[in-house]
Amino acid sequence: MAHHFNMNSNSLPTGQAGKYQITFLIILIFSLFFVLPVKTNDTPPEEIPVIPPVEEPIIPPVEEPVVPAEETTSTPTIEPEIIEQDVLNSDARKILNYFKTEQDETGKIINANISDWAMISFAANEQYGHEIKKRGGKSLFEYILNYDFTDASDLNVCATYPRHILALLAAGVDKNSTRPQELKEKLITTCYKDNNFGDNGINDDVFALFTLLTMDETNDSSVITDLINTIQSWQLENGAFAWPDWMDPNIKVAGDDITGVTLNALIYAKNKGINVDQNIINNVKNYLKTSQLPDGGWGYYGAPDVLTTSWVMMGLNALSESQAEWTVEATGKNPWSYLHQNLKNDGFYEPSWSPGSTDWFATKHAVPAILGLSWPIVMEPREEETNISNGPNYNLPIIVKSDFPELFASSTTTTLETTTTTLEIATSTLEIVSTTIEIVTTTPEITTIALDLNSSTLSVVTSTLENTISTTTKKQLPKNNSKTNKKIIQKPQNSLQLALAYSWFGNYPKYWYNINQFKYKF
Repeated sequence: MAHHFNMNSNSLPTGQAGKYQITFLIILIFSLFFVLPVKTNDTPPEEIPVIPPVEEPIIPPVEEPVVPAEETTSTPTIEPEIIEQDVLNSDARKILNYFKTEQDETGKIINANISDWAMISFAANEQYGHEIKKRGGKSLFEYILNYDFTDASDLNVCATYPRHILALLAAGVDKNSTRPQELKEKLITTCYKDNNFGDNGINDDVFALFTLLTMDETNDSSVITDLINTIQSWQLENGAFAWPDWMDPNIKVAGDDITGVTLNALIYAKNKGINVDQNIINNVKNYLKTSQLPDGGWGYYGAPDVLTTSWVMMGLNALSESQAEWTVEATGKNPWSYLHQNLKNDGFYEPSWSPGSTDWFATKHAVPAILGLSWPIVMEPREEETNISNGPNYNLPIIVKSDFPELFASSTTTTLETTTTTLEIATSTLEIVSTTIEIVTTTPEITTIALDLNSSTLSVVTSTLENTISTTTKKQLPKNNSKTNKKIIQKPQNSLQLALAYSWFGNYPKYWYNINQFKYKF
């Protein structure tokens, strides 16, 4: 039986189909090998662009802030240099003892200017001027009582009058007695004109204000009103009070010293009932805080000096400010420590340009400042108890007329009895020794003695007394009522010295400036 294969007309026998399949494969391989282009070494290969990898930015690690460990020790605090009151009292005594070593037989200490300020310094220590004298010489009180204003140290009488009145009151002279009242009248009639007082500037105005208020000038008087207005007009925007510039007196130049003493005067006026704007006082304090130097003091051109510091302290004392309130935090120093540390063992301050010499301008103002006082310093008038033996017992006021009645005027208890002893009196000046007044020489003439005998008056005019007068003196305890209520050199003594001072300090601006303040300053 025959086999038929359906090849769809293309069918081939199996053996033949395999043959053709092999042939087709051979041709295909041949075609691929010979027909397709073959790459040779002469043809550079196609370059495939290389895309560089994208570098991711390297972010540095965040460093945590290192907190330093707390220190176990802190910066040491500077201890304030508070000076004990006993030490300050000792400093004041040193200065007063030094004054005594410079006193001469007339009672004067250096000159009239310094004698007045020395009297005020002794009063600050509750000492009367009668007690200050050399053996066999006159007292400081006698010298200032007889002062005639001819000393070359007084360049501005409108500053001299108030200073001298203040010295008399510090000596225990009654403000209602003849001498102070005469000087008060001269002060007003000589220096107060056209609503202005004295020289340009306010130095003499300030001390006139002290003096007139102490002498009971009424608060609403024209002179007091004008003094207050003028003084206040010299305050600058920064709170300081000013001096007139020495090159151009129309220019006002801040001065720490005049600021301090003006503060003192305004506080005194306020305590007397005068209206003083508190802002003026506050502005002064703020200024002085900014101008205080690391040493604790005040001065000019960045250098403290004792005079300027003392005047500032008078203002602070008037406010009852303490050492702690004026201690410089960075140094621990204050004005009191500055004055204490610069005082020489002998009791004086020396100028920086002349070691070993005395800076009188500084020394004469230091005591009240050290003792915490302010101007004015007024001592109670001395009371004396006198016994006159010549008869029966009476309580008699005794009045002796003289040029200086404050030496004698007092309320006394007097006993008169007849004696045979002759009293020998030479003058109307009595020298007090201890508690006994010794009256010496022969046959006196007393201008007037009026004895009030039970409403009868016995007047003995120009008479010689032959009696024994036993006089004892009873002193009241001194009473200082001031609490309740440039580097400068000594002033030239005459025109020649002033000219030499100008010549010598001409190349030193600081001292030149201060020399020019002589006409304004005490």
